Amino acid sequence: IYILGGPIPVEETPLDPPSSTNANDNFVRGTVSKIKSIDGYAYVCGGRRSFGKRIGKNKWQSYSHLFKINNDLDDVLGFSDFDGFSSKDIYLVGGLGDVWHFNGEVSRKLSFPSNIPIYSVCCSKDGFVYVSGLNGDIFKGKENSWEKITSANISLPIKDMVWHEGQVWCTNDYGIFSIKDNKFQRENLPNDISVSAGNMSVRHGILL
Repeated sequence: IYILGGPIPVEETPLDPPSSTNANDNFVRGTVSKIKSIDGYAYVCGGRRSFGKRIGKNKWQSYSHLFKINNDLDDVLGFSDFDGFSSKDIYLVGGLGDVWHFNGEVSRKLSFPSNIPIYSVCCSKDGFVYVSGLNGDIFKGKENSWEKITSANISLPIKDMVWHEGQVWCTNDYGIFSIKDNKFQRENLPNDISVSAGNMSVRHGILL
């Protein structure tokens, strides 16, 4: 863990590697796949349904034990991404249709209409949650109600999805795309912007 932004960079103690013979007791069960800020805290998710947040210097709170795993199903479990409307309304996705909701205390596995590999999720300001899967299949919904709204038919999965200026923005290593009025399309941007593809983040009205 390396902290930037203060007077000097600070290296913190690494997250504990798996040590228990019971994998459900471990915080980090696989590779950390995504880190995001929700309500002022840094949250992380990872393989085999790892999830937790940084609550202070060298202090992390694990929620992984709330997302039970079955060692026989390791290859179909998330998480590859998460997003939240707030710290009490978080969606986590990954694996083969492995979609969960977390209210800050209790986790729930949601009913999802597909078992394709899932890669990214966006909790948007239009009140819906957008989920991207294999071949650019895009699902829209909330809780246990979902519908497939489009199939982008792209060879690389969407790595990041964010809400900015009234629409969902998406990216992979091949370009920058958007979802507006349930339609997926490539954004017509200058070349020097289009080549800066692969990852996205939004803060204070700025898309990076």
